[in-house]
Order: sequence, then structure tokens, then C-alpha cells
Amino acid sequence: MGLEIAAAGSLLFAGSSFGTLTIAGVSAAQVGSLLLTVALTGAQFAMAALTKPRRPPGVDQSVKQNVRQADVPQRRCYGTTRTGGAIFFYEAIKPYLYVGYAYNAGPIDSIVSWRLNGKNYSVDTAGNALDAPFRRAADGFVFVQHSIRYGASDQAIDPILAADFPALPSTFRQRGSATVVFKAHYGGNRDEHDSIYGNGGQFEPLLTIRGAKVYDPRDPAQDRDNSSTWKWSDTASLIIADYIRDPIFGRVPPDRIDWDSVAASATRDEEPVALASGGWQKRYTINGVVDTSQRPEEVIRSMLTANRGRVVMTGGLMRIISGGVPDPVMTIHDGLVIGPVEARSATARANLINRVKTEFIAPDREWTTANGPVYDREDLQDEDGAIYEQSITLPFTDTHQRAQRLAKAFLLDARYGRFVTVQCTNEAILLEAGDIVQIDLTWLPSATGLYTVEKAEMLEGFNGVALSLSEYSSDIENGWVPATDEQPFDISPTEI
Repeated sequence: MGLEIAAAGSLLFAGSSFGTLTIAGVSAAQVGSLLLTVALTGAQFAMAALTKPRRPPGVDQSVKQNVRQADVPQRRCYGTTRTGGAIFFYEAIKPYLYVGYAYNAGPIDSIVSWRLNGKNYSVDTAGNALDAPFRRAADGFVFVQHSIRYGASDQAIDPILAADFPALPSTFRQRGSATVVFKAHYGGNRDEHDSIYGNGGQFEPLLTIRGAKVYDPRDPAQDRDNSSTWKWSDTASLIIADYIRDPIFGRVPPDRIDWDSVAASATRDEEPVALASGGWQKRYTINGVVDTSQRPEEVIRSMLTANRGRVVMTGGLMRIISGGVPDPVMTIHDGLVIGPVEARSATARANLINRVKTEFIAPDREWTTANGPVYDREDLQDEDGAIYEQSITLPFTDTHQRAQRLAKAFLLDARYGRFVTVQCTNEAILLEAGDIVQIDLTWLPSATGLYTVEKAEMLEGFNGVALSLSEYSSDIENGWVPATDEQPFDISPTEI
């Protein structure tokens, strides 16, 4: 008979504190000290070694397949994605096969489309298949029926299972999990069966789902502690925050997240970006599937590739920072500097990039990983005297236009190579990793420009702040010109 869905997963941060997780070489147990900041960034995963690229979670398409086992990792579908489910019920009683799949830990918004054994079809409001071969044209006989539950915390037992298996207890209801039960008629004979389902002996549904509802701190109608008030969104920062705070995934208490930073980053993610073909698209989104078998810190890095973001721990709170274009929060001028300034003025040749290859998720290829656009800078190749190529993996990016923009941004990030360390007065005490600052030193004009705070740390005796800064340019985000930068792209037929 059926199995209740088993809860499984690993901890990102345990208990009520940040434990001892180390990110970027700094123990999270140290975060309580004033101004110690450290960033977890998507760039660490997006930039993969050419010889042996590391694939972050989300690229592994087995996450999206149907799974039948006793202890099944729970899944979360974010944005819009096509996926299989985890089987929680399986029974064959001629002439029907009954299969129940759990698709999402938590409520989903809706099911967009249906596909069974490679054949697309639609479903009416009663759950009956409407199209051949799953509905017979001659007399309207329905071979495949469905019952859907959207994952409410108080949902009842599935109606098909309740009607056809009265011995099941009413408590068999998979509360909080979005499920679909399939009731599939075998067919009148073997030939009819094969004409409906094919002759491979498989039953493999794949659903396109508008997945998890997430909390948006900008919406006054939503309550952070009441998930029934949340709404569906594919905005990258909202999804990253949801994953981090979820009790079965990241497990960070919601009051340990800086929700103001989430709101600001979500607004940047939703900025409209023009397309060469006309119209526009949201700047940064996340669409894909995660599960509890994956390491949370790796999932977060993987998600951060979608918006060039970072997660920063500072003062006991986690800030989520999108790769949009924030205004500088401070100018570091002559009067703030109290110690030596070290500046690196150019990118090392070993770090130069002038061609970027991409992998992204292609909806028109069953939401599988595809080789994406190549961002090629022949002018820089001439300047550098050679081609320096890098590959980036974008496991939650689902349009080639976003992949192209991200490729250009990664290339420019690598080439804006100035790095500055400086000691400032305590006027810099509120700076945090991820903040943008302006450097304007009359005696060091070569360092003038915008920089990202990588680390801010109090000096001994609390007599100042030591800053580590990496060069930043608004051109990374605002320099995109669709008419000239966006290139036509078609997936190679060999990948179909």
C-alpha cells in the first residue's frame, strides 16, 4: 500500500544559533563579533574550471525524475518547472493502476501542463484527461483520471484513494505536500494498452508546475509567519530567502534574516530588462527543483548564480543581496583613512576571461540542461593576445537572454580587477559585506571608483575598521544594450 512521505534533510544552521558552519573560511560562530562579515556567493559555483566543471545542485536532472523508494527526499519546486514526483502510493487492481505522487513540500500555485510517457494532454476541472490517447475519441471513455491536492496543511485524504480504498485511514493525507493521484485504465487489450501508453511498460508522468508560494516582505497583506497569506513568485531573492528559512531545507529561523535586504534585492531582481525582439523580462528569476538530499550551502550558492547574488552574515543576521545596481552607501575620502592603503590595479593574466560559455535550463527541451549562448569578446581577445575561455553553469536560469546577460556580467566581473584594503575611522562602522562604496582619495587617484565591500572588521581596540574592497562597476548591470549585446540563439538539433 502507500507510504507517508518521509521527512529528510541536512542542516544549514542548527538550532537557534548559527552553529559552526564555515563559509569562505570564517566560522559562523564568530558572527556575533562586531562588524565581522562574510559572503556566500553564486560566483563560486558559476565559475567552473574548464577541465572539470563542478555542477551545482539543480543541474542534476535526476532531481526532477519520478522516484519510488521507502525514504524519499522531499522536493521543493520554485518558479515554474517541469518535474516528476516521489511515489507515496502504488497499487494495481485490474483494470486500473493507481499511482500517487508527491510533488512539493508545501503548497503550490497551480499545475500548468500535463505529460505522460512523452505525450502532452489537458485535464478538465473534474480531473479527467481530455485528449487522445488518454481519452477515446469514439465514445469519450477516459483512460486517465487525476485528483489534485495543492499542499494545504489541513488537506484531507486524496479523494480517489478514499473512494477506491476504503480501508485506508483518513489520516493518510500527506498534509502539507502537493500531490496528484493517477487512476489509469489498462485498456481493453494489449494492443489498446500499447496505443495509449506505449510498449515500454513504463508510467512516467511529468508535470509543469507553478511551484511554491513564498513570502514577500514588500506586500503588507502577507504575514511572515502565516504561509496561507503568501503568493507564488519566481523572483530570485524571495526564493533564496524562502529556501534559507524553510524548516526542512535551510532551517534558519526567520528572525535571523534581514528582511529589509530581501525586499530591496527583490525589487532589483524585478527590474524590467528590454529584449531585442521587443517587450521585456524580469531581470533575475529562479525556476527549478531542489530536494532535501542536497547540501543546503551548495543549493544556496547554486541559486545565487541566478541573480549574481550573495548571502552575507553580519551582526547575527543574514542579508540577501542581489547583483543589481545599488547606490553607494558611503564615500571613502581622505579624512576617513587612518592607516595604510594597499591597491592592486589590474587583473592577473591568469584570471583574465574574454569568452564565456554557458549552460542553462531550457523549457523547450523538457527543462533539461542545455549548452547555452557563448559570449565572445573579440576586441578583448585581440587586446589580451589569446582566447581565455571560461564556462559557467546556471542551473536555475531558464531563458537564453538571461544567460547571455549573466555571461557578460561574469566576464566584466573578472576583468574589473582592482582590489583595495584600507583602514578607516569608526565612521565606517556600519559598512557590511555587499555594500557599495565610492573611493575618492586625492593622493591616490588611480583607486577612484566604486567598490564592493568584501569584508569589514574592527581593528584591535575598536580604533577603526579594516575594509577589503573589490572593484565594482554599474556597467556590469546597466551596460547591457539588447540591440547589440543580445544575440540570436537556437539550441543545436543534436541536443534535442
